[in-house]
Amino acid sequence: MCIVDHLKLAPGYLISADVESFAPPAILTRVLQNYDEVGLSDKQIRHLLDIAREYQEQYLKVSIEFANVTAKLDLVEPDADIKQKLVLLDRHAQLFREHESLLLRAYTQTKEILSPEQMKKAAEIYERHKQELLNGLESSLKKAVSPTLKISM
Repeated sequence: MCIVDHLKLAPGYLISADVESFAPPAILTRVLQNYDEVGLSDKQIRHLLDIAREYQEQYLKVSIEFANVTAKLDLVEPDADIKQKLVLLDRHAQLFREHESLLLRAYTQTKEILSPEQMKKAAEIYERHKQELLNGLESSLKKAVSPTLKISM
């Protein structure tokens, strides 16, 4: 029996740890949390909040339908009508594409609002936070890939 939660649409869902902050929208969160370090104006903050809100609204809609389609796929018997399963798989793929489009649109809108220097600073902040999370996962990932075996004779 598979223990992976396939209902999650976020990148990194195959790792059994909280890695949602690796997702591209997290850069908005990181920028807003570090507004002073990035040098955001009040107008930029409002624009970024609007982008984040719009993304979350759309993401929620896509995620709910994605979960529903996933549940329907799980309910379809292996010997059931192949056409029915293919229709569900096509919708599943469309929803994944919609999610990726949302990410790209949010990134593009963010890039239009921030200066190149602010984008560079935002990327540095994002990478710093991402590296902190990865460092926290390092030992468990090493154990998962190469468990320590003790052989006694």
